[in-house]
Amino acid sequence: MANLFQNLTNNIGAWLGQQIAPYINDQLGGGYSVLGRYYKGDHNKQLKQKVGAQDENIVQNYVGLAVDRSVSRLFRGGIQFNLPDGATKQQDYINKLWDLNKKEIILYQVALHGAVYGTPYFKILPDDIYDPYTGDVYPRLIALDPEITRVKVSSNDMNEVEQYRIEYTSDEHRDGRMVAVSHREITRRSDKEDYEEADGAERDTWIIEEWEQVGGGAWQLTESVEWPYDFPNIIHWKNLPSLKSCYGDSDIDDAINVQDKSNFVVSNTGKIIKFHDHPETIGTGFSVAQMQKFDAAV
Repeated sequence: MANLFQNLTNNIGAWLGQQIAPYINDQLGGGYSVLGRYYKGDHNKQLKQKVGAQDENIVQNYVGLAVDRSVSRLFRGGIQFNLPDGATKQQDYINKLWDLNKKEIILYQVALHGAVYGTPYFKILPDDIYDPYTGDVYPRLIALDPEITRVKVSSNDMNEVEQYRIEYTSDEHRDGRMVAVSHREITRRSDKEDYEEADGAERDTWIIEEWEQVGGGAWQLTESVEWPYDFPNIIHWKNLPSLKSCYGDSDIDDAINVQDKSNFVVSNTGKIIKFHDHPETIGTGFSVAQMQKFDAAV
C-alpha cells in the first residue's frame, strides 16, 4: 500500500509539472496563455457541445495568419546591422556573431514573441558558441519564452530595470524517482551587501542567482555569480507602447473578440446548413395508398 501511494504521488507530481511547466501563475501569465492559444488556433468554442455528439465548432485562425504575415513583412528584404565607418573589426565580429546565432531564425522568433505577447527577450550567454572553422568563441543569444519571464522595474521609472526573473517547472529524476522541480533564475542589480561579501569595492554590476524547489518544498539558492558588466545578461523591448507598464502590448489582444465572433458565425452557419439544407418532407392526413410519385420537373 505504501509503494502504491508513493507511485501515485509521483505520477501526480509528474503530471502537474507537465501542466504548469511553461507558465508562471500570475495575472500576466493567464493573459499570455490565452494569447498563445489563440495564435496556435486553440480558440474558445462558440457552440455548446453535447456529450457524445459531434462537435459542430469551426475554427478559422485569422489571428495566427495575421501574426505570421505581419512578422514576415517586418523582415522583408533582410536585416543589416551597421557600425560607424572605420569599425571594420567590430563589424566583422558582429557579422560572425549573428551568423553563428542564425540571425534570420532567431530574429523571426523574437519578432513572433513580440507580436503575440507584446514583449520579446534576449538572454546572453558569453563564450557559449564556437566557430567551427577558427575555434574562436562567441556569445550565444537565446530568445526567452515570455510566458516564463518577468521584469521588475523601479517604482518611479519603468525604464529602470531592477530584476529579471525566469521561472519554470520540469520533471526530473531525484533520488531514484520522478519529481516536479521548479527552477528560478533571478538577475538583479548588485547592492551594498554584495560588495561586502566580495572585495568591498563598490561597482555597478548584476548578480545572477539560481534557485530550486523540489517537490513543493522550500526554495534553495544553488548558485550565485556576478555578471561583470554594467548591463544585465537579459534585454527586452516593447512590441507596442503600453499604458503604465514596463511590458509591451500584443498585436492580437484586441482581435480575440472579433475572432470569437467570426468563429461563431461560421460554426452556426455550418450547423444550420447541416440540418436544414436537405430537410425531410413530412405529410399528415392521408394513407400510404394515396401517395403518388412524381418526377422532378425539367
